[in-house]
Amino acid sequence: MSVTIAPGTELATPLRKPSTGDALAVRLAGLGLASGADVTAALEADGLHVLLDAEAAADAVVAVAATHKSIGDLAGDIDCPLVIVVPDSASTNREVVRGLLARGVSAIVAASRVDSALAPSVRAACAGQIVVPAEARGVMAPPSLTVREKQVLGMVVLGFTNGEIAGKLHLAESTVKSHLSSAFPKLGVGSRREATAAILDPKTGLGTGILAISETEDFAV
Repeated sequence: MSVTIAPGTELATPLRKPSTGDALAVRLAGLGLASGADVTAALEADGLHVLLDAEAAADAVVAVAATHKSIGDLAGDIDCPLVIVVPDSASTNREVVRGLLARGVSAIVAASRVDSALAPSVRAACAGQIVVPAEARGVMAPPSLTVREKQVLGMVVLGFTNGEIAGKLHLAESTVKSHLSSAFPKLGVGSRREATAAILDPKTGLGTGILAISETEDFAV
């Protein structure tokens, strides 16, 4: 199979797959393509065939997002797995990782891991797997919240102020603020507005299920 490199900001629709034996075909779409040579070298070194024809069909598409902004420029419909190389900081960002997966990306590779991880990620994506950096495990798993944190966050989502939450839960307002201060880092946010978005966003949100309280959980002040 082979890998196609198609410079440009959009992913061209594959038309036909060239005869390349058993090598995987992957098209590379340039999104602020700053490391195209490194990407090509990493793919070819692992036995993948890189195609320069932007209109040739491929088994996978590799897109390089050189900046956080260019990640949002990802566009186009493709009918094969999409592997995207992102800045290291973006590879462990909850919003970025969950957003890319929600948009159909099959594999996310940190820029510093191109040499060792890109080709294996392409192979895994072509085998029907979803691939994210090991360091992103924490942003994929639901955060571990205490009962009080769940209660307070639930009321934040409903629009209650800290004072109103304190009154309804019979807590000091400072205690409510303390629960929020401990919950925000677990959600990867820094404010009430960001927390609400992190929970309710229809595409990348964690969902209100993270606020569910089981019968076995203990309440704490």
